[in-house]
Amino acid sequence: MGTILLETLIWWLGLFAIGLIMLPICVLVFSKLKDRGYIFAKVMGLIITSYLVFVMAATRLMPFGLFTILMMVGLLWIAECIWLLISKKAAVRFGNVLKDRSFWMHAVLEEAVFTLALFLWAYLRSRTPALNHTEMFMDHGFVKSILNADYLPAPDMWYAGSAINYYYYGQYVTAFLCKLTGTDSAVGYNLMMATLFAMTLVLSFSVVYQLLHMKQGMKTWMAAAGGILSALVTGISGNAHSFLYGMIFPLFTKLGFMHYTYPHEIDRYWYPDATRYIHCFEGSQDETITEFPLYSFVLSDLHAHVVDIMFVLLLLALLIVAVLSVQDNPWKRVGISPVLLLCGFVLGIMGMTNYWDFAIYMVVFAFFAVYLAWKQYGSWKEPRLYLTALWQTACLYLIGKLVMLPFSLTFQKINVGLALAQDHSPVFEYLVLWGIPVVWVSFFLVYCVRRKWDVGEADIITMILCVCAVGLIVSPEILYIKDIYASAPRCNTMFKFTYEAFILFGLVTGYIAVRILCREGISVRKRVISGILMLMLLIPPFCYPYFAIHEVYFTGKNAGTLDGLAYIREQDAGEYAAIQWIDENTSADDIVLEANALSYSEGDRISMATGRQTLQGWWTHQMLWRNLSAEDLDVRINEIREIYEGTDAVQTEALIQQYGIDYIYIGKREREAFPQLQILKLQLLADHIYDFDGTLLFECRQ
Repeated sequence: MGTILLETLIWWLGLFAIGLIMLPICVLVFSKLKDRGYIFAKVMGLIITSYLVFVMAATRLMPFGLFTILMMVGLLWIAECIWLLISKKAAVRFGNVLKDRSFWMHAVLEEAVFTLALFLWAYLRSRTPALNHTEMFMDHGFVKSILNADYLPAPDMWYAGSAINYYYYGQYVTAFLCKLTGTDSAVGYNLMMATLFAMTLVLSFSVVYQLLHMKQGMKTWMAAAGGILSALVTGISGNAHSFLYGMIFPLFTKLGFMHYTYPHEIDRYWYPDATRYIHCFEGSQDETITEFPLYSFVLSDLHAHVVDIMFVLLLLALLIVAVLSVQDNPWKRVGISPVLLLCGFVLGIMGMTNYWDFAIYMVVFAFFAVYLAWKQYGSWKEPRLYLTALWQTACLYLIGKLVMLPFSLTFQKINVGLALAQDHSPVFEYLVLWGIPVVWVSFFLVYCVRRKWDVGEADIITMILCVCAVGLIVSPEILYIKDIYASAPRCNTMFKFTYEAFILFGLVTGYIAVRILCREGISVRKRVISGILMLMLLIPPFCYPYFAIHEVYFTGKNAGTLDGLAYIREQDAGEYAAIQWIDENTSADDIVLEANALSYSEGDRISMATGRQTLQGWWTHQMLWRNLSAEDLDVRINEIREIYEGTDAVQTEALIQQYGIDYIYIGKREREAFPQLQILKLQLLADHIYDFDGTLLFECRQ
């Protein structure tokens, strides 16, 4: 336990230092918010420092290493100091913030919540840390490959001779923090999941807390209550599926009212079912994914859409600041503002992390741009309003694309297309997932109508978020983005759109609850009735944490470590020893051949664990990332088989030389995959043979 606490503390110190360095800029950017953007300084500092290093490594001006990281962090700090020395106004404002007791109260509270959540989830990950299922292999392999690389993009560990062709900035940020704190990738992976959980809670709280404080006369405890509710709904709740299928239907079955059996051999509710609910029915190919943050945290795939949560929440906070700062904009004449430039930068980071979010939040910003222009001109009949909104949207798009340029120059676009949806969600299944959030939005719509649309800025911002959330759940019923998954055509679109919808619905929930319960002139009777109705709506989604967290973290043995690869040592000591030796004794650009494997399997474990390249890994993923056909991939697969099973030593040597293979690995999977394994042939072609308790590693003759 002491090791876990120390590793988490060092990680926390790295994040704290980055936030502290970025604080002077953030307290001025977020000066109109109650907490002066204290907690957002962590995210802002992380993306700015990581981006500076990214540009250096992507342009090959400086290698991706600790020295470059410290230099960029140091330069940022020096630039801030010079700015404060030159600008007396900025220095005075920053000094006044530091003297403000309210700022320190908010800062201490937010830091405490973040720290508690970070350590809590780190503890849970230490109970079940193994990176051994779903797409953990892919995510850790990327992190490890990036850590090994001097320059970016890093080599693709599953396609020797090629670079990563994926939106990998989230894995890069993880590697950045690992470098900064000296944390091993397998430990850093789990700590990053804990960080994302903590960030989701505290940033969601802050966004809604600030929104509620935009209302004149709003008491602090009310705003805090709304922020807490939104944080819990966004980060810790699920949908109504677990309530119905995990509790109500089994209960009714026991009482004899119906007959329901669990669809799995485990004979209990299985938490992933809540995210795979809208599925195939007779005559349909409709298989969809409707994930949400808590499922992501429990599952612990370090995916693009999960890392992007903290960038999304940062963008929304900046948009709130933009609304509050319309009249104070020093660049009114050019129709843009410094805050909007920052929004464009964040959008660019999102584009490198998860391009789906770049597209989604460009649309969200377009709504905000219209409102910002209306605030500036005060009339919907003013033609300049729409021109300004269009100009601002175009500017943010161009800024985002410019920020993405170091990434885009080496990225081969993944083929996509737009098509009309042929399958549609069954009404009952659709309502199970989205009925409750839509009811919350309906509450707010009725509230606004009854006030005859006499609403404030925060209400309008909330309505924009509501409209965007509803649009995101409706869109996949009409259109979808085509990709290689023809057997489940709208799966990815449903996945990415509804994930963001869940976050937006979660944010508005706390705001709507406080605005309705604490509205002026409401009687005690109506307040009680409204509160009971809202509580009833909150019960179903909050059943999910019990099923998910309990099953993953409290049904098995406590591993007692954050090392995500420690399980390999228990499963196969020889393989673990080989991984350790490869990590310590081979070069980062060495190619280590192992048996090719299908996607979502535990194959390609050596390349995943070490970040060293192998000839071909995870078949379906390479098809998607590189726009390759099955025939293209079969070429390498056949060549791998020829190296392991072929009897022609000359041909094998030619293939080794062709691909520059440095080592050939033979473990249990290779012996199973290649029953005609030609060990004697490989011995003839090797300079050295390393034996790790029966696991062999051949060093090829070059």
